[in-house]
Amino acid sequence: SGETGSSSQLRDPLIDAPNRALMTCTSEQTVTILTRLGEIPFACPDLGVSATLNELRDAGWRLLKLDIGEDTESENHVGFPVTIQVRKLF
Repeated sequence: SGETGSSSQLRDPLIDAPNRALMTCTSEQTVTILTRLGEIPFACPDLGVSATLNELRDAGWRLLKLDIGEDTESENHVGFPVTIQVRKLF
């Protein structure tokens, strides 16, 4: 036996992912001068989750690569889509 039972309902895919797992996530909104990168949620389809950089870090993920996409303008502000690649370290 082990730790199964009621705790299985509280599973967190970010924490439960295997060590050394690699995934790519994309910003759910463009990053502008009015937003902080750390406040923007990233959609991570591999795990079916949305998380900020801090939430990813706290769950044991580390940033490997950050790609800034082509700028777009909306509401008089230039924004950039951001794609990140992260690896699960613990």
